[in-house]
Amino acid sequence: MKELPQYINEIFSILSKGKFISERGKNEKYFYVIKERFDDLKNYFLNIDFKLEFDNGYFYFSKPTANEQEIERKIIQFEKFIDILDLFNSLDNKIFIGTKFSIAKITAECEDTPRLEEKLRKMNVEGKTNDEKIKNIVKELEKNDFVELYDEIDRKYIVLDAYNYLNEIVSKIKITENERI
Repeated sequence: MKELPQYINEIFSILSKGKFISERGKNEKYFYVIKERFDDLKNYFLNIDFKLEFDNGYFYFSKPTANEQEIERKIIQFEKFIDILDLFNSLDNKIFIGTKFSIAKITAECEDTPRLEEKLRKMNVEGKTNDEKIKNIVKELEKNDFVELYDEIDRKYIVLDAYNYLNEIVSKIKITENERI
């Protein structure tokens, strides 16, 4: 294998924590390093039991050998994202990759629309007010590299390519008639 690219430590540090490297956002330079040397890096990381994956504008690690506890933990963690997607997909101004939004606008729409306010109320999100709940939702999305703060003055966020990961996982969930609650 050729010499490893610059930033290999930074790339591994991000991806090994279960985070994503998206084409847009603060880690954009790492995205292009990986894209340029994808095959080399995929083989390198596979040797240390990390599978480098690419999908719709983002990279991530998957573990070739996940145990039952890991899988169960991921399913439980993903439940909150299903509720978040449901809320965001119910907004008049839908949230998708590249969308720029503010917490204030989402909060205002939730407060002006009874069905959205009800969805937000039923979500298992910390916060006494709708604004606090939306802030915590966005904080969770930011922590997982699905959104990024791009305007600190006006507190505006942009949706990153890794947001597709959430949509793709949800689209794979199939509930049969017998499984409905």
